[in-house]
Amino acid sequence: MKFVFYFRHMLPSSNVQQYAEDKLSDCFGKYDLGFGEVQLTFVVEHQAAEVSCSFAAAGQPLHLVERRPNMYAAIDGLVDRVDECLRRMKDKMRSHRVRSEMESEEPLEMVAESW
Repeated sequence: MKFVFYFRHMLPSSNVQQYAEDKLSDCFGKYDLGFGEVQLTFVVEHQAAEVSCSFAAAGQPLHLVERRPNMYAAIDGLVDRVDECLRRMKDKMRSHRVRSEMESEEPLEMVAESW
């Protein structure tokens, strides 16, 4: 998995990069959905920090944004949202797979027993 970092209205910080990469790597490591490139954009506007994350999971592009007063709090909130989104996606895939497996099975023959 490759991380790409963008900074707007702030100086690039290796501490913020490392913190975000560690947190998101742990989150993405729990799910096996074929992640490619993860783009993170850090923005500071009007005393608020905003972190946006764009990536593709299981072929579906996702874009999440979190805004908080502190950059590290924004990263933590984003990680929580990414985890929730990936968990829901994994559950949907699991439920669709179970349903399609049940539909593909051949119907059972009913045998009538006579007394």
